[in-house]
Amino acid sequence: LNKKERNNTMKKFTILVGKSASGKDAVRKQILKISSYKSIISTTSRPPREGEQEGVDYYFISKDEFIELIEDGAFAEYRKYNAIDKNDENVVWYYGTRKNNKYNEKSKYITILDLDGARSFIDFYGADNCRVCYIFCNDEERERRAKEGRGEDFKQNEWNRRLEDDNKKFALKRFVEMFRDVETEIFDNIRPNDYKDIAKDIIARD
Repeated sequence: LNKKERNNTMKKFTILVGKSASGKDAVRKQILKISSYKSIISTTSRPPREGEQEGVDYYFISKDEFIELIEDGAFAEYRKYNAIDKNDENVVWYYGTRKNNKYNEKSKYITILDLDGARSFIDFYGADNCRVCYIFCNDEERERRAKEGRGEDFKQNEWNRRLEDDNKKFALKRFVEMFRDVETEIFDNIRPNDYKDIAKDIIARD
């Protein structure tokens, strides 16, 4: 299919990408609230943050369990991140999406991934079944949201590391180059309630 034909084909999977605290999860939750989309729940080896629920936000497993699943070929995509935990210790956290061949043909699904995870997911499920929505937010607003959302768990040194890492991994030029074969959209999420309009727009454009 050419670009025009792809845009006229219903996409089973909508993938949200963007830098840390850009509002991806707020957009996802709003889409789930106002539509029939279903969420794809990722698996992670990191501990739950305050308010996160097993099977709702993530499936939480140990690092050893995660590595076993990698060795078993269980993931459509997975990633690992160097991070600093709440005790200021260097840690490695894994995230991944398990393979699933039982998605309902009549349903639409939404997930949040980084660019590399999105590329692997698309390679597994097919570019014609996917679209990628980049949620953009400036650095100052992202830091404000991160501090507000993570409270006492917010670590400035970890945020500074993420800021530098995100600016490389989520560069718009890299985004465009990685997804030339996929339907893509870019949304600004600058003001507090932008995520509601973005959610409506993503649904309307599908």
